[in-house]
Amino acid sequence: MTPLKRVLPKVLAGVLAALSVTAPALAQSETVEVTITYRERMALPPDAVLEVKLLDVSRMDAPSTTITEGSFPISGVPVMVPITYDPAEIDDRMSYSVSARILSGDSVIFRSTSAYPVITRGAPDTVEMVLERSATPVTPAAPPPFAGIAWAATEITGRALVTDDPPTMTVDGEGNIAIYAGCNRYVSKIATDGDSLRFLGPLAGTMMACPDARMKLESDTIAALDDSVSFVRYGNNLTFSNEAGIAVLRFQERPE
Repeated sequence: MTPLKRVLPKVLAGVLAALSVTAPALAQSETVEVTITYRERMALPPDAVLEVKLLDVSRMDAPSTTITEGSFPISGVPVMVPITYDPAEIDDRMSYSVSARILSGDSVIFRSTSAYPVITRGAPDTVEMVLERSATPVTPAAPPPFAGIAWAATEITGRALVTDDPPTMTVDGEGNIAIYAGCNRYVSKIATDGDSLRFLGPLAGTMMACPDARMKLESDTIAALDDSVSFVRYGNNLTFSNEAGIAVLRFQERPE
């Protein structure tokens, strides 16, 4: 056997041994199973797409961050879709939630407005989501579809309100918004585009002092309004949601 033939097997064996030691193991993914439905009896358009996101919602003072997301063609509900994520990106000390919406083109037809916790802090790895129908898209110049109505708050950040004197809101056809937040009264201007909303200026208000409970109600109301970026109106119900698609304010039409 020539020297070259004697050396090659040893070199090849050394390379294979090195690879067996240094080659990283493939990361093992995990899955959240998400079941989607809505209450309305209506067919979806042929181009309907379901978008689902796994969000880190741990920080109350900062927007949520997207861990992973997926898009799926959808023809009807209920439907179950898997959201695959890397467990290395999950911190057991943090909180995670799933948000979802159904789109046709650029228009949002249905969206989630409640929190659906998953994975950590005793939350499951399966979730059943009930989406709410979005408002009919309108042009930015059109008045908000909830204008001209007196609205009374019924829930703030998931906490139901039981009071004879809840925060109230009215919006006129030009987008001028007036809010009684529990103690003081505030005004600003609001614009809507489809189911999104934004304030065109800061909330300016009076500076009365009230009992601690009323001041706490007011600060919670203003904070929820500041977080609001989208809305859903369904009959005499109105929901404002934050960037994660979680409802932060719920209203009902207030009889005159």
